[in-house]
Amino acid sequence: MIDRRPTWNGNRTARNAEADAAAASSRLLTARIYTLAIVLRRTTNFVTKRELGLSQDAARSIILLGEYQPLLPSDLASHLALDQGQLSRSVSNLVKQGLVSRVRRGRTAELTLTDAGMATFRQLLEAAERRNNELLQDFSATDIEKFDHDLETVILRAEAMYERERALAQLNETDHNA
Repeated sequence: MIDRRPTWNGNRTARNAEADAAAASSRLLTARIYTLAIVLRRTTNFVTKRELGLSQDAARSIILLGEYQPLLPSDLASHLALDQGQLSRSVSNLVKQGLVSRVRRGRTAELTLTDAGMATFRQLLEAAERRNNELLQDFSATDIEKFDHDLETVILRAEAMYERERALAQLNETDHNA
């Protein structure tokens, strides 16, 4: 098990303002979700590398293409939060492996999965399903349904918070530029 508790000079029992603040932050929902996301991402990276020989960027590219193909490289880069150079290298490797094809559409090229890429996409989904099953193995069907509902509620609220904060940031930017 990963021990995520902080240490202060090697002593976990030291109680001071820093320790109290760290303990309080570890109870925050956002901190816990962020920790969960990091651990799951790292686990996924190990699995995709070991089972399929894919880097994180390659696996994410295949998943997005499998869900939304065809995609323009710029759209894929935006979804993956990669710069064009990183994306170009990743896509070139996927093309060389026969997993992705570039289809010319005038001056642009759309990216699609090849048959081998679709097979890899299915393998990635199967691996994700295995991780989901392991995470939820002790939950009843009712618990899973409630958890899914509650998680969706939190996601919707987070998206609303994001939109509100984005609008406020734009408003502040407009005020500063006026």
